[in-house]
Amino acid sequence: MTPEGKIKAKFAKWARSIGLRYINLIVTGSKGDPDKIILFPGGRPVFVEFKSERGRLSEHQKEKIEAYKNLGYPSVVISSDADLEKFKELIS
Repeated sequence: MTPEGKIKAKFAKWARSIGLRYINLIVTGSKGDPDKIILFPGGRPVFVEFKSERGRLSEHQKEKIEAYKNLGYPSVVISSDADLEKFKELIS
């Protein structure tokens, strides 16, 4: 499993354990869209991009994250266990 795959698997295991819903995005014709949309109670979506610790965001990904943030949607990058722990704290 790739380093990015490992952090995605940890996220998925944790999300299932608390009943969190998310959508895996497979978007065609549009570069840079995030990996997942996390659906929080009360209609609060959060866009998440997963990377390995050495992974870098593409320019398209940076542009999409900024665009979603400008529209008021939280967008985060999770690339380590520490990032995942910070994300968990955000929703507690």
